[in-house]
Amino acid sequence: MLISPEGHKILCTLRFGFSATNNESEYEALLAGLCLAKEIRAEFLEIFNDSQLVVNQVRGEYQALYTKMVAYLQKVRELLATFEKYEMHQIPHSQNSHADALARLATARDAEFLGDIPVDFLATLSTEQRVETLVITVSQNSWMTPILEYLRDEKLSEDKLEARRLRAQAA
Repeated sequence: MLISPEGHKILCTLRFGFSATNNESEYEALLAGLCLAKEIRAEFLEIFNDSQLVVNQVRGEYQALYTKMVAYLQKVRELLATFEKYEMHQIPHSQNSHADALARLATARDAEFLGDIPVDFLATLSTEQRVETLVITVSQNSWMTPILEYLRDEKLSEDKLEARRLRAQAA
């Protein structure tokens, strides 16, 4: 669950296609939240988590000993490095009831209880997922060139007629 400074909530829940320990589930939830925060271009994060192990490993106060925990910690740190600033706090389990309710809903047999809450299905551990890249080669001055420039460089064409022509071609 992400909460904006204005109090707006973004909810998401996860279903696993694999068995996971409590600690792995905590890391998966943290990674999902970090990915969502990155997707909405958050810059500053205040993270609340009820897992003593996860919080203290991320803070560097506990050492990750097992291979899976080391991989999770590395992935979390890579994502955290993309934000300008973050703070991580451990909270009592009793103060994390929203997250627990989402977790219970995700494991319920009837997804109808979820209503408008998106459910992400993870087939494998986040630390085992491969990054797939699609390479597109286009000729110079293709109709795709401005789109690719935007995706690659976030550069928009300032030519309004060109934008209208591209929009008409896409329709």
